[in-house]
Amino acid sequence: MSDLSFGKTWPLRRLAEGVELLAKSAGLAWRHNYTRPSIEGVSESDVYAIGQVVGAVATSLGFEAEGLDGAAEVTFAQTLASLPAVIRIPNKDGFAFLLVESRRAKQLRLLDSDGRTVKIPEEQLLDLLTASQLTNATAEIQKIVADAAVPLHRQKRVCRHLLREEQALAWMEGVWSLRMSPGESVGKLARSTAIPQKVAGLVVAHTLQSVLWIVSWWIIGNAVLGGRLETGWLWAWALLLATIIPLRLWVSWSQGKVSILAGSLLKRRLLFGAMQLNPDDIRKLGSGQLLGGVNESESMESLALAGGFSALLAIVEVVGATIVLGLGASGGWHALTLIVWVAITLMTGHRFLTTLRKWSQQRIDMTDDLVEKMVGHRTRLIQEPAERRHDGEDQALESYLLQSRELDKRLAKLVTFLPRGWLVVGSIGVVWPFVAGMGTLPTVAVAAGGVFLGYQALSKLAGGLLNLGEARVSWNAIATMFNAGARLEELGATQIGKENGISDIILEANDIWFSHQGRPDAVLRGCSLQVRRGDQILLEGASGSGKSTLGAVLAGLREPSSGLVLARGLDLHTLGMSGWRQRVQAAPQFHDNYIFTGTFLFNVLMGRRWPPSYAIDQVTTICYELGLGPLIERMPGGLMQLVGESGWQLSHGEKSRVFLARALIQGADLIELDESFAALDPETLRSCLACAQNRATALLVIAHP
Repeated sequence: MSDLSFGKTWPLRRLAEGVELLAKSAGLAWRHNYTRPSIEGVSESDVYAIGQVVGAVATSLGFEAEGLDGAAEVTFAQTLASLPAVIRIPNKDGFAFLLVESRRAKQLRLLDSDGRTVKIPEEQLLDLLTASQLTNATAEIQKIVADAAVPLHRQKRVCRHLLREEQALAWMEGVWSLRMSPGESVGKLARSTAIPQKVAGLVVAHTLQSVLWIVSWWIIGNAVLGGRLETGWLWAWALLLATIIPLRLWVSWSQGKVSILAGSLLKRRLLFGAMQLNPDDIRKLGSGQLLGGVNESESMESLALAGGFSALLAIVEVVGATIVLGLGASGGWHALTLIVWVAITLMTGHRFLTTLRKWSQQRIDMTDDLVEKMVGHRTRLIQEPAERRHDGEDQALESYLLQSRELDKRLAKLVTFLPRGWLVVGSIGVVWPFVAGMGTLPTVAVAAGGVFLGYQALSKLAGGLLNLGEARVSWNAIATMFNAGARLEELGATQIGKENGISDIILEANDIWFSHQGRPDAVLRGCSLQVRRGDQILLEGASGSGKSTLGAVLAGLREPSSGLVLARGLDLHTLGMSGWRQRVQAAPQFHDNYIFTGTFLFNVLMGRRWPPSYAIDQVTTICYELGLGPLIERMPGGLMQLVGESGWQLSHGEKSRVFLARALIQGADLIELDESFAALDPETLRSCLACAQNRATALLVIAHP
């Protein structure tokens, strides 16, 4: 049982309030138009129901809550790595909740029930979470150690070690990690992981490194040229060089840290955006562009980070070189020459970027076209005459080669000519004062050092511009997916509201109009519909009449051009996509539905809680009602059999019934079935229709006449 004082823990009745305060103190997204979810009927022992409360608060306030469970050693490590977190712990009255804000030096900072911050050792928390499971294990371990004739003076240490091993394998649940939604702005996401501070530290460290480098060579150069080369000067020079080593290590470590954090944010945003792409975006992009986006995402990450670091550090070095040149023999005009040369480099980089964009777009178009042809090669072989199968390919290659030639010319200017050209121009500023007798030997040496520093900075700047240009091109391939991640924010989703009254009206659509993007004619014109509890509606129409489009609008998969769709009195903007899917579930047409490479159970339970132990009986019952019992019995792994491309192969009709089971098990108010019975024989159709009619609160079936 917990030995924490009551003030450090939160009771269930105040859990929603505590999560709000924890989110606010952690700097997660915050909204004021918020309705606190009710915990009426939620039990302290029901982890799933508590998770729904935490998730409802998170969704309403604009951040995410992820449930963690599994072996204690792994789960506890995940928890510490993903703070803040809400943790359920046992106490004398049942369970209470700890709100962990952060971790430092093996100490956890908690938000107590008075809103103050307190600290506890992290080991104490792990002991509390696993104490109830280790009560019996302690006695058993002591008996085993005694039976093994372990010497008395070692028994206590052996028991402690074995208990730790047992503790690592204990089951841990009731933990929810809070984190900012990937749909937030890039600036907020970066600040949430302290990327700006780490970049600032990197710049400061590199600046100090550059200053120390210049000062160290000024000391040794001044001593040599002034004829005062003494042991003290050599020790000062060596000390400065030694100081540079940790700074350089810090710069390298900071670059790696920022790269990992920025790459993680980019991947999370792209994955989140991929899940938000609507069907129209997917069809418009096509398989070639989608595959290209996946490939380009890696290039975007590595090139942008490498180019950004190079350009940023090059600016620091340019400033240093300018100051050194100003102190040299030629003075201000030498420094001004470097500034002008940097400006020329930036203009050349801009022209290179323009050419690179054109070249890359041709490359991407050719690649996308090739992928599309490969994916649909059989249809193409049938539909096109042999003599026309390569039309346009020669012209595309010729244009591509011309662009490549132009790109190579501008690349050579940027990377080779400009940095080395500066050596020539800068050397004139060193030689002329020396020949004309206008400068002393030390000032000439300073000017020469400034020229080489400028060359180093220009080389780094040119490389950075090259990487940034290539990253900008890669960005075009992933921009749609990245920007889709902010779609929910644009909808203003995630407010939880209460249903208005207890009306039987589940869904109503009023004067719905819809036009596909780029098409002037409306597919839906003034459609209105009302669905009540217990309704079973058949929507019929000819191909292309808009049946599936109306179903997609009702399911929230498409937004109408005008009109209003309400689920129990609330629209999509108010409920958010998550809330809408709890009220309306759809099984789209066969070509818009997928069997994933995973277990049969995973494919049925998509959208529900995982791990699936709570729902296995329900899945089994529904599958047998849909006639999938013989399939489950035939598969060696039963519900845990891998299916999909690399697993057990399902027939067309079996896939249709998996899609049907996937929709029914969600328990939504309205179930939409779009051509879900087209691949079934009459007898199977009757049993599947009966299952849907019995289990759906309201049913909408879309079919051909």
